[in-house]
Amino acid sequence: DMDMKGWIAIANIIKENYEKYSGFVILHGTDTLPYTASALSFMFENLGKSVIFTGSQSPINEHLNDGRDNLFGALMIAGHHVIPEVTVYFHGKLYRGNRCLKVDSRSFGAFDSPNFSELAKVESGIEVEWDEVFRCNVSGKFTVRTNLVPHVGVLRIFPGITTATVRAFLQPPIRGIVLETYGSGNGPDSRKDLLQELMEASKRGVLIVNCTQCLHGQVVDSYATGKALLDAGVIPGSDMTTEAALAKLSYVLGLDLPVRKQQQMDGNTCLGLIDGWSHMSWVNRWMGHTCLGLIDGWEHMSWPGGNPNCATDHDGRTPLHIACLEGQEEVVKYLLYRGASIHVQDIYGQRPIDDAIGGRHDDIIRLLVEAGAHLGPTTMDIARELCSLVAEPGCVPRLRAWYLAGADFNVGDYDKRTPLHV
Repeated sequence: DMDMKGWIAIANIIKENYEKYSGFVILHGTDTLPYTASALSFMFENLGKSVIFTGSQSPINEHLNDGRDNLFGALMIAGHHVIPEVTVYFHGKLYRGNRCLKVDSRSFGAFDSPNFSELAKVESGIEVEWDEVFRCNVSGKFTVRTNLVPHVGVLRIFPGITTATVRAFLQPPIRGIVLETYGSGNGPDSRKDLLQELMEASKRGVLIVNCTQCLHGQVVDSYATGKALLDAGVIPGSDMTTEAALAKLSYVLGLDLPVRKQQQMDGNTCLGLIDGWSHMSWVNRWMGHTCLGLIDGWEHMSWPGGNPNCATDHDGRTPLHIACLEGQEEVVKYLLYRGASIHVQDIYGQRPIDDAIGGRHDDIIRLLVEAGAHLGPTTMDIARELCSLVAEPGCVPRLRAWYLAGADFNVGDYDKRTPLHV
């Protein structure tokens, strides 16, 4: 029974609780799971935490059940790694949400990502393919777009489809369709009547995205039949799944952009197709440059796809941790631009904003908060630390750092005493 209202409800729950948790695991029915995962991948902007969908193929009360393993694996990944995407975890593999499909109605390995490799595997340990993990280099706070347009649909081309069927499908209130075609995006180019209907709909502002009916491969316009659809105003959907294309149509139409801009956005492939690196041998060089505050010369260590989040020392500290602790503001800006995660934790649970607080670097704290960093709810442990702090001489700079990071001075310690009491 999942629909767009359900997508919005899930998105709003995550939005309301975003600052309270380090990651999210969502249990979902398998049949419509790829639609929901695809939709949320577009609705979430500046996502900095793991959002993992999972479920089961058999009821939880059955002896042979995959639900327990799927839930445990999803929790392990969400708890140990910051993978800032909407993903799907099933049968030991983590997939990008808008790239996966349900390919089997019975097997525990129900999901696959035919045109994009998995992001992680859980076997004897968790192996993350950091090369493939999406990184956004635009710093900003997490937001959710909930203005989805429901007037979208899927039209599958088949031999002998009638003009009347296509014409009826393209009538208002339809505003966007996914056109499932043969092979690499081919249609009946000799059917001028069908092409005319598609062209007229496109001129009316209906967005038509061409996706292949095949499991593997993508839409290209090198064949005459594909070129005819392109000339009719149909947008090549590359290797997007039907589920992702449908969700993206609903999202793009809700942005209320000019038709030309909407067509350009729908022509782009799914988010996160970035080549990269994950070579641990670069860690020391990253760390050394960070401590020194050097930016010039970093370009030879960070090419498109370079992932500063997978470069960690033996304590699990990233270059952003070190830059925040050392007060290197320009380095922090550079790392954020390169996609460094503000939510990643070292083995002691320290985040970059914790290091900035410890170093009393107010400008860096402001920069991190503007990029979406947060302390979360002020706990009694934090309140106790603040109460101890105010008993020390010259504590105002450190108090100011906590305040800028969002600490609530009205929360009491275990004895209900606030810093003002002390």
